[in-house]
Amino acid sequence: PDWIWIKDRNQGVSHVTYDSSRGATKRLFWDGNGAEATDTETLTAFDTDGFTVGNSGNVNENTTNYVSWNWLAGTAVSGDTTGSGTLKTYTGQVNTDSKFAIIKYVGNGSDNHTIPHHIGAAPDFVISTRLTGTDGWYVFHSRMTSDPSSDYIRIDSNSGTDDEDEIWTDAVPTSTVVNLGTNTGINANDVSYIMYAWANGDSFMSGHYEGSGSASVASDHK
Repeated sequence: PDWIWIKDRNQGVSHVTYDSSRGATKRLFWDGNGAEATDTETLTAFDTDGFTVGNSGNVNENTTNYVSWNWLAGTAVSGDTTGSGTLKTYTGQVNTDSKFAIIKYVGNGSDNHTIPHHIGAAPDFVISTRLTGTDGWYVFHSRMTSDPSSDYIRIDSNSGTDDEDEIWTDAVPTSTVVNLGTNTGINANDVSYIMYAWANGDSFMSGHYEGSGSASVASDHK
């Protein structure tokens, strides 16, 4: 796998993620705004049949149960960002079959800074965070609200959906790029970020539902 999310099933404490674009031992916590850190005792290798972990309690405490989500990207991509302002570099990986991309990019602080994702379809689900910390995890979803172009939620927060044009610059992702505004959480000048993006298809499906309190409820994943 190229992207791994590991969760402690017993205590609900650790939510830690890794990707092979940044490299093994480079951890980020979902449930906070801390910076990327090198931890040689957590995930130590991306293997062809899984992954290897060290002895950190975040990933391998004795008798603790963990669950992991894993995605394969594989095809390397790189180039310059597009849109307004000074162009910056990006690198990453994409799997066009499963419609998943990992993109590490540099912000430029300008409105309508656009990040190529190479999926070949408009992403339905995008997560982005700065690697230097001090901010959180910003989420776009195509079914979040009736107008998702300016709406976002934060993985690291228990607040609801917020509306702010400076996140996705009031534009939904296209089949080629994700649009960014001037918010420093996703697009500060000369700051490095990591973005994960998925498009709904045969290998991935996401949607939304409204709770009813009854025994069953159908979700909308169109």
